[in-house]
Amino acid sequence: MKQGGKISGAKLAPKKLAPLRRETLHETAYAEIRSALTSGCMKMGESLTLRSLVSTLEISEAPVREAVRRLVTEGALEAIPNRSISVPVMTPAPSSKNGAR
Repeated sequence: MKQGGKISGAKLAPKKLAPLRRETLHETAYAEIRSALTSGCMKMGESLTLRSLVSTLEISEAPVREAVRRLVTEGALEAIPNRSISVPVMTPAPSSKNGAR
């Protein structure tokens, strides 16, 4: 309630609040897809489509496309232009046979 030019009620303690981070949709999509990759929800070799990701995340195509581009650049996803997206199959790195460390 407003009383005499002041708002009555609880006062906010500005020193205890931290600034909110404004996250764009493509950052949110990136985080969600990366989380699905690291948690095993998306299996190695699994084929995905942009449309299926858009449908699952319930956001427009542009931020999902940007998130996928970033994940492809990082090597977390593989993309076949104009076709599909897939989760890469990871193979163990060859070990050194000479015992060097």
